[in-house]
Formats: sequence, structure tokens, C-alpha cells
Amino acid sequence: MDSRALLKRRRKKSLRVNCKPFYRLLSWYRKASPMRFKKKKTEEEAMKVKRMEADVAKLKEELEEEKRRLEESRREVEEAFRWIARKREQIQMRSQHDAAINRVLDIIEARGPVSLTRSFKFFSEFK
Repeated sequence: MDSRALLKRRRKKSLRVNCKPFYRLLSWYRKASPMRFKKKKTEEEAMKVKRMEADVAKLKEELEEEKRRLEESRREVEEAFRWIARKREQIQMRSQHDAAINRVLDIIEARGPVSLTRSFKFFSEFK
């Protein structure tokens, strides 16, 4: 072989050998740019997920507050019903008491002043 052909051959080989890292780098860069985009996209999605988790946490706290308020209002309603029942009992007792007093007064009026002491003796027997 002449020296020119040998030189060309060496250049081609050396060019091929020297270009391999460049092509590798280029291919890696081509692969890496979508990976970078994917990485950026996944970071954005991760941020979205974090925001959503924060929103969910806030909503859970609000739900717990609403549950507490509901329980508190339920207790207040139960207390109000108990108070109403007590007042009804008191009113009923007063009306029964008033009715008993009215009966006693009617008996006293019907018997007159003469037999008043007898009627008090009569009522004292029932005590």
C-alpha cells in the first residue's frame, strides 16, 4: 500500500474512534433532553400533588371543625330539649298545684265559716 492510502485509512479509523465519544455524547444529549423534560414535568406533577395534598389536609381540618360544631350544636339542642321538658314539668306541677288550691278554696267556700276547722282537720288527715 502506498503511504497516501495508509494515511487515509488511519484518518478514517482515527476519525471514527475520535468521533465515538462525541456521538455517544450526542446520543446521550438527545436522550437526556426528553429525560430533562420528563424530569421537569414530574417535578411539576410532584408540586401539583403536594398542593393537592395540602388542599386535602385543609379540607380534612375543616371537616373536623364542622364535625365538632355539629356535635356541639347537637349537645345544645339536647340541652334545650331537656330544659323544655323541665319547664313543662314545672308548669304542669304549678297547674296541678293551682288546681288543688282552687279545689280547696271551693270546698272552703261551699262549707262556710262554721265548718272551716273541720275541713282543715279533714285535709290534715291526708298528709
